[in-house]
Amino acid sequence: METEPNLANALLGDSFECWFCGLGIDRTDSLALSIGARNLWNGDAEAEPTQIIYAHWHCAETRMKGATMNLERDTFLPDEGDS
Repeated sequence: METEPNLANALLGDSFECWFCGLGIDRTDSLALSIGARNLWNGDAEAEPTQIIYAHWHCAETRMKGATMNLERDTFLPDEGDS
C-alpha cells in the first residue's frame, strides 16, 4: 500500500514538511525556509494573523520564480564568521 508523503511524515514524527513537495524537512537542511504570509493591506503587522509555511530551499526556488524577482540564496546562507 502506498502512503501519501504528508501522512507518512505525520506517522514518522517529522515536525516540518515542505509546502511544495510534502516531504519532511531534515533538521540538517541548513537552507530550509520558514515563510510567513499575512494580509498586505490590513492593520498592524504585529497584531495580524500570520500563516507560516515550511519549504526545502530547492523546492521554494523552483516553485517561487517570479516575473521580475527570484529568491536570493545568499540571503539565507550563514555569515562566514558564524559557526
